[in-house]
Amino acid sequence: MTTNFKDLPEGLVCPVCGVPHDQFEKI
Repeated sequence: MTTNFKDLPEGLVCPVCGVPHDQFEKI
């Protein structure tokens, strides 16, 4: 599976760190 930040909606990706909120919340 290839996951590109550009492919993900801006709402699901942190604009500051560029990390998906899914993983960002787990950290």
